[in-house]
Amino acid sequence: MFAEGELASLDDAEGPAEARCATGTIKYLREKPVVEGTIVYAPTVMTEDLPWDVRAFKKRDNAFPHHSTVDQLFTDQKFEAYRVLGRYAGISAMNAMDAVLETPQATATAPTRVTVP
Repeated sequence: MFAEGELASLDDAEGPAEARCATGTIKYLREKPVVEGTIVYAPTVMTEDLPWDVRAFKKRDNAFPHHSTVDQLFTDQKFEAYRVLGRYAGISAMNAMDAVLETPQATATAPTRVTVP
């Protein structure tokens, strides 16, 4: 299950989201013994720390970042805004996975955290 309030912090309907990523525990009950894993959810949400051009595009296009997938004809500005948003979401997801590896029960050594310039 996702941590209490973690998914709520990803809701950007009322303004910027508090977080870009949430993690949770998943259990494969059909396996004997039960296998546990970690799921990382990184949707396209607006956060305060995004570059100014992505935030400016959001002001110009209220549907961003939730355009229909039917819309296949992106302008260069829309494409770049989604590319940057995806990059930030991907880096957040990688850092969340690294954090899981840094827990005491993990046996692997976590790689260095990736930071967004």
